Amino acid sequence: MRRKRQIQKALRLGLIFVIGFLAAILIFVFSFGSTFIAKRLNPVSSAIALPINPSSQTLHQSLTVVDLYADSLLWGRDLSRLSNYGHVDIPRLIQGNVALQVFTSVTKVLTPLMLENNSDHSDSIIKLAILQRWPISSWFSLAERAI
Repeated sequence: MRRKRQIQKALRLGLIFVIGFLAAILIFVFSFGSTFIAKRLNPVSSAIALPINPSSQTLHQSLTVVDLYADSLLWGRDLSRLSNYGHVDIPRLIQGNVALQVFTSVTKVLTPLMLENNSDHSDSIIKLAILQRWPISSWFSLAERAI
């Protein structure tokens, strides 16, 4: 009888350990997973910027720069701060003399994304929606994702 209680206690402790370990992994994944993926998919080149000649700089400053596509809202970043990943944030827009930026609402990304013959049976956004804890209604509804 005593041996049975010891085994049950060991099993309970083991189960608590496994549940705690899984909870820690889930907390880690849901806390840092989205940023990890965003950094891998949207790196910023660390190459040293070449000097710009004054006439090119003057021309660029005289232009009205318009960018009609940015999926930055998909990643949930703070766009008011310069970031070491992602291609659009407010400091870069100001530095690039961008007068108009259109932030798109991405609702579906096909996997694999090919130049021709894409199948609409896959969707990478589902994984991102789950990882970023979007509402469950958005996991399988393109309209809910856009909202």
